[in-house]
Amino acid sequence: MKSHLLIPLLSILSLFISSDEREKITWTNFQGQGIENYYGVGSKTYFYEGGKLVKLEYRDKEGKLIPKGQFLSFYPAVFRYTYDPQGNYVSREAYDSSGELMDLDGYYDASISRFKYNSQNQLIERQTLDKDEKLLEMGDSKIAVKKYEYDDSGHLITVTNYDAAGNALPGMIKFSYSPNGVLIKEEHLNLSDEVRTEFTFSYDDFGFLDRFDAYEQVSPEDSNTYVFNFSYTDSILTSINIHSSQPNSNRTEERGVKIGLSGWFIEDSLLLRTRFQHYGKGEFLLTIGPDGKVLDLEPTEVSTSMEFIQEVYGLFRGIKLKRSTQTTTPDSTGKIVVSVLEPFPTLEFLEFVKKPKPND
Repeated sequence: MKSHLLIPLLSILSLFISSDEREKITWTNFQGQGIENYYGVGSKTYFYEGGKLVKLEYRDKEGKLIPKGQFLSFYPAVFRYTYDPQGNYVSREAYDSSGELMDLDGYYDASISRFKYNSQNQLIERQTLDKDEKLLEMGDSKIAVKKYEYDDSGHLITVTNYDAAGNALPGMIKFSYSPNGVLIKEEHLNLSDEVRTEFTFSYDDFGFLDRFDAYEQVSPEDSNTYVFNFSYTDSILTSINIHSSQPNSNRTEERGVKIGLSGWFIEDSLLLRTRFQHYGKGEFLLTIGPDGKVLDLEPTEVSTSMEFIQEVYGLFRGIKLKRSTQTTTPDSTGKIVVSVLEPFPTLEFLEFVKKPKPND
């Protein structure tokens, strides 16, 4: 999962932010024509002030703010962000297209998120609230408040969840570190302090995560274990080998492009030379001309964001596939699979390990 702590400042003058303080992402098809995603979004625009995010707008392909209700009650038209005087991110609020604070469904998101910090500017509490500023329990977890504790060295050591009434919930997380301050263990506990899930981490000589062990207690009689081994090329994460205690469940996930068209191939190093800002994996229907130029690319199964799809479009708009000499009549349509791996672990806004940068 890819996480970043954005420390924003709400500005009533956002309409006057210069163009270089905005970043707009527009959804298009492969030909560059404007489209909308499942929720009716055609673009989203990030507004910054002094390099800090202050507002995020969702608009349809005609440029209008998303109408209330079109997001099925779990996305707004606008998010606004605020800071405290020390520059800490303290709140995010959701508004509809008329500028009214709106209630989200409480399953995927909340109307208001608030954050509290200690004197060392460390995050110590996160709250989710409805538009009336009452604590909102989120989804099946019923979490309304998260509290964070640190050791004397400033390392996060526990995360505890609470419901709206202040009752502790199952799922406390504890963290352990090596003498040089690197995360080596993460434990998820029940209310009896019994470990239900445990992760351990090891690193190579360059500080990159090279092994990740996961243990899950499914029931008193049953448990699962997984081992993830990471491989790198020039500091780029290129594959993850996953070994499981479950039979026939071992597999390898690789960063790359697989082409299911007879008579065509793509350079193995292409994706490694390509800067992707978003991670994901998707299947696309590819149409190519006799010269190898990509004529069309249409997603058929994608488990990631629209931003990832847009980056895949950008990759294939600028290349020609190479023709195999062994095939006299190559296919003109077929399936491709694009996979860009995401290093981990991360926890919400708190990044624990020196993650490799697969896009550098």
